Amino acid sequence: MPDINKYITNNSISELRSAIDDAEGREVLCIGRISGGLVTKIDVVARGSDSSVAAVIHLANYGDVFIHNHPGSKIDPSDADVEVSSIAARSGVASYIIDNEVSRIYVLVEAMQPPKLSPISNEKMQKLFDADGPLSKILENYEERDEQRIMMAEVISAFNFNKISVVEAGTGTGKTLAYLLPSVAWALKNEERVVISTHTINLQEQILHKDLPIVNKLLPKDFKAVLVKGRNNYICLRKCNMIEEEAELFEDDESIELQQLIDWAFVTKTGDHSDLNFVPKRNVWEKVHATGETCIRARCPFFKDCFVTKARRAAAYAQILVTNHALLFSDIAIRAETGAYSDATILPNYSRIIFDEAHNIEEVATKHFGNMVSRSMCLRTLNLLYRKNNKSNTGAIVLLSARLMKCKNKCGKEKTIEMLLAELLEFANSKVPALRFSISDSFKIIAEKLIDEFPGEKRNIQFRLTDERREGELWKSINSLLLSLTSDMRKFIVKLSRIARDINKLPIEDDKVDGELKIVKSQIEKLGLFIEVIEAVCKEQNGDFVNWLEARINDTFIISSVNRAPLDISESMIKSVYEKFSSIIMTSATLTSRQKFNFWESRIGLDKFKEAQKNLPDEKNKKGVQELILKTPFDFKSQAALVIPKDVDTSFYARGNESNVNGHSLKEAVMSLLKITDGSAFVLFTSYGLLRKTAYEMKNQISSKGMNLLVQGEDSRDVILRRFRAEPNSVLFGTDSFWAGVDVAGEALKSVIITKLPFRVPTEPIIEARTEYIDQNGGNAFIDFSLPLAVIKFRQGFGRLIRSKSDYGMVAILDRRVIEKFYGRWFIQSLPECKQFIGPLDGIIPPAKDFLKEFEL
Repeated sequence: MPDINKYITNNSISELRSAIDDAEGREVLCIGRISGGLVTKIDVVARGSDSSVAAVIHLANYGDVFIHNHPGSKIDPSDADVEVSSIAARSGVASYIIDNEVSRIYVLVEAMQPPKLSPISNEKMQKLFDADGPLSKILENYEERDEQRIMMAEVISAFNFNKISVVEAGTGTGKTLAYLLPSVAWALKNEERVVISTHTINLQEQILHKDLPIVNKLLPKDFKAVLVKGRNNYICLRKCNMIEEEAELFEDDESIELQQLIDWAFVTKTGDHSDLNFVPKRNVWEKVHATGETCIRARCPFFKDCFVTKARRAAAYAQILVTNHALLFSDIAIRAETGAYSDATILPNYSRIIFDEAHNIEEVATKHFGNMVSRSMCLRTLNLLYRKNNKSNTGAIVLLSARLMKCKNKCGKEKTIEMLLAELLEFANSKVPALRFSISDSFKIIAEKLIDEFPGEKRNIQFRLTDERREGELWKSINSLLLSLTSDMRKFIVKLSRIARDINKLPIEDDKVDGELKIVKSQIEKLGLFIEVIEAVCKEQNGDFVNWLEARINDTFIISSVNRAPLDISESMIKSVYEKFSSIIMTSATLTSRQKFNFWESRIGLDKFKEAQKNLPDEKNKKGVQELILKTPFDFKSQAALVIPKDVDTSFYARGNESNVNGHSLKEAVMSLLKITDGSAFVLFTSYGLLRKTAYEMKNQISSKGMNLLVQGEDSRDVILRRFRAEPNSVLFGTDSFWAGVDVAGEALKSVIITKLPFRVPTEPIIEARTEYIDQNGGNAFIDFSLPLAVIKFRQGFGRLIRSKSDYGMVAILDRRVIEKFYGRWFIQSLPECKQFIGPLDGIIPPAKDFLKEFEL
């Protein structure tokens, strides 16, 4: 037995004894911080029983040590000790076992030194961008860009010195190559994976198919980069096989589409939903897509051919992982809860992240950390358990019953199986329909109550649960209804869980039974999560969350849901992101408001993190945060014109009365501006209702002028964009998703018309709650929140126009507030300097035409 004093200092031994005494001799888990090869500091992280303690392994850092005691005389490791210590060792964490007197020690894993990392040479990397350097030989008409060099130097610094870098890089900077080159160079040199996270699919495809192949030609070593998607993007071969074997159970209106998917599953190389040549119905895809809850991993007969396994294996061997913000935040949350090497993690281990399109972080994180339960979500879950069709009955309960029937005579438990089959049949015929009715009826009544409360509303009704509203009769009746629903759901899952446990105890060795049982259990877990969310909303006393009900009225059906979201994501970002990862680069063309990062950083908690870092006593542990603004290399003064008519009045739309228009109507202004460029225009709206109304009223007029009107919602965004690029004189009416992440270069886009300043709807529950919080804490919600949020969105819309040095055109703003209100200058000052034509509509059209004609000569 080694000498304990060679591993732990006397002071730390005393601390361990005190922690064990406080726990009355039960097991205690501590993290030892090592200095000079000895444990010099103790942090108690968990207390357990006489025989076990929770293994909260995610709290330790590389080079730390887990220390726990074994009450009694034996300190030999158990199987669980060995398993946990091996998992911890993968994160560079050692493991010791001690006795209660802290006089003896068993060393499972010796303490490890953090790996020595090799910095990237900025000087060598910069040569790639020389006028006669390697990049110039790959790209035609290559021009050096100082901004690109500066950004790459900053990314290299963030990697070399474990920093957080925030970079606003104007359009045309070449930011993608500026971060990809050092990311790949670092990953190759230090054998550390780097994650590239974007918000849009378009940028992911550009990175994978355009930018990374360039990087591969520039660097001496080959590397592997993969796009990482969630499990539900892949088809599950086991599910397909089970459905094919029980085809008679799926003879319904969806069976043709289901058979198409099954046929495709056994010939596709990827199993990826995006590779299908048709778009399956959502409920059909749900029957066959992979999920973590239903995966039986190595026991699956299709494990070697599993598309998820192949994709994960490819990611494990890749140096660069490209993914989206939502999936990355899912992975980050799992790591925060279970540790970096949990089987539940989505991505293989990584310590450095690039967030591109970083202006979306708050919105994505808010959605991710929030929850929603809707009528359709609940019914979809029940349908996966059991669904009665005209031709047959389907669902996991039906399949499980069929598999049990085939195994009835194989295990010597015929009577038990018969009893369980009877219970499953009764459950399908009685319990499922009863709960389906309870769910449908409850959510329908909630929607009807909200509609009655807000008569005349033609949009989403969002009923935020304030303290005042919780005291009202409307909420009291809805609250009672929801709690009654969760009671019904809880009884349902208790009964079904008991049946599942009884089946699980049967001496049946059949992977298909296990597979269907997992599906049943996964739907039970899902219903349990729905209960947690609904009850949290009903009983919420925590001011850290915003809770609301939502109802939408369509011509044929009513949609209703229960929702909650965090008021502030700062603490989650600090604990799960800024403190956990070695290097973080956040970049976008629009992060500042009035040339400052203050607003955006306050929304994602980076301001609080910076302040906390200042107060750390140990300089070595401080993580620097560097900010950088890089202006666009484009000459906006000569390439773009800003057109602001002073006599456009759109307020009549709000009143529904066009007879009292003060100046030109919105339709007149849009049409006049479209004629200047013969289409080739984006018309950006802030309201889908206004977009549809305007499109309906202007369609014939636009078509009569030889222009092709494309309207968001009539097809997918990608299809609309492809048509816009391909079809001359097109006009695209779009809302939120076309303000950002859309890249149309060249003659196809000569005009961007912004119909209204993009202020968020002040009654949206999250926006309303955040503005109230700011006002109640001494701030000014409009100046501190609403205005800078709108400015950033405004800049994104403006940024659609100029995407290359040869682009030209005009941006028209049809909202007079931009010149009449005191805050209008915030919007104008946020833009690059360009020509301005401000005045009556009829007066500014001729100079705008003349400006554009200069490019046609």
